[in-house]
Amino acid sequence: MFQGIEPGHPPRVYVQQLPDGRPTPITPEIAGKGPTSTDGRFVIVSDPEDRFLIYPVTGGRPTPAHGITRADEILGWSADSHFLYVCSTEMSSVKVYRVDPATGHRNFWKELGPRDATAVLGLNAVLLTPDGKSYAFGYARQPGDLYLVDGLK
Repeated sequence: MFQGIEPGHPPRVYVQQLPDGRPTPITPEIAGKGPTSTDGRFVIVSDPEDRFLIYPVTGGRPTPAHGITRADEILGWSADSHFLYVCSTEMSSVKVYRVDPATGHRNFWKELGPRDATAVLGLNAVLLTPDGKSYAFGYARQPGDLYLVDGLK
């Protein structure tokens, strides 16, 4: 499965059997592709109206993904393909939630960040395993120097 662009058209998601199958579109022209479910049956995409939809990989009608906003970054699906892990980034931490896209029910899962947030500019590249037992993230730090000057006139 991949996201591709035909000349003169917006992107869409395709499925292709390897090694010699032809690409078959499974979504209409969309705004962006998200992760494929852990069981390989679904893909989440955003459409031009900024809605999130879940498409079956085998083709068919999508279902709305409730409880996910444009402010969320979708990290991936849970091991059972029932929940989506999403996050919102603060300056020095990331709050991760588990969202049930069928109901929109959202539970706080974990806050990630460096132990010492001094001079942290922001977090990026959050990675999470489907079972939620392991995760990694990157962050940038910009330390500074403070000087005290006495006696200037």
